[in-house]
Amino acid sequence: MDKKNQLKSLWKNSFSVTQSYTNLFFDYLYSDENVKFLERDGKIVSALYSLPYKMQAFSKPVKASYLCGVSTQQEYRGQGLVSTLIKDTLASLYNDGFELCALIPVSESLYSFYSRFDFAPVYKYKIIKKPKTQNSTLILKPMKNYQLCSDIHKKQLFSRGFSFELDANHFEFISKECLMFDELPLEIYDGDKFCGYIFYRDEDNIPLIREMLLENADEQDAINALCQLKNIEEVSLCSPCCASETEGLENMGMMRALNAVKLLEKIYFDNQHIEICDNIIKQNNGTYIFTKNGAVKTNKKAKNVINVCDIPSMICKNPYINMLLN
Repeated sequence: MDKKNQLKSLWKNSFSVTQSYTNLFFDYLYSDENVKFLERDGKIVSALYSLPYKMQAFSKPVKASYLCGVSTQQEYRGQGLVSTLIKDTLASLYNDGFELCALIPVSESLYSFYSRFDFAPVYKYKIIKKPKTQNSTLILKPMKNYQLCSDIHKKQLFSRGFSFELDANHFEFISKECLMFDELPLEIYDGDKFCGYIFYRDEDNIPLIREMLLENADEQDAINALCQLKNIEEVSLCSPCCASETEGLENMGMMRALNAVKLLEKIYFDNQHIEICDNIIKQNNGTYIFTKNGAVKTNKKAKNVINVCDIPSMICKNPYINMLLN
């Protein structure tokens, strides 16, 4: 069996998904450059996938990666293979010029595991109940105009900062993925004018809106339209949180600084004297003076010591991770 088919078999068996979903993932998102794997006796037994994305922060582009899946054959679990793959991937991403990476743990228990590699839980959300208030004239249609969805996504999400840009190809993948899991992605129209999209799934017969982005349309009006379509009186909405919010929040995802100096250069520029500590990416370690022209390494001892795991919360004021990545 060739490498790609071995990886597909491992993915399918590890995540207990259908062959159709496995084929969809590999058709749309897989490339040889985006996977690291370990072999035993000539067979692939563990693999980690990291996808490159564009990102915007502080009005500047950030080279980012999303760790979208890690899988290990059952009989090889508990041997530290995943830890090895994560460390190898972080090192490779740093060497390839990536500045940060993020992931969405599949369960709350995995947050402590990923924290061992200096990932920090900076992405938060809350569930809000939103009742129907009146009838709506907005029109909801099955999603098929992926480029329009991508365009509005870029406009709306980049205003939040530290959000992953999803192109038309990714929207097509997500749309087909949702349909496989009985979720219905919808486009929103005001007459003939495209004004946004909704991704939702039914939970206990109440739609949970995983993401809704709008342009020249009112949020409540879109919620009314969905309630009208489903003949219900209320929906639940996953709402990204502002930095000032502290109550009723749930973890959504984690971030890890890869090139700590480049990230800190985005917020430090007034002759700040800082020591950076990183137990995994050793190239980050050192003492730096940050000026408006960038960071300069120095041998002078700094009073301000920063651990790399603290950098995400320092640089992210209002981060958003797209729930559609999950």
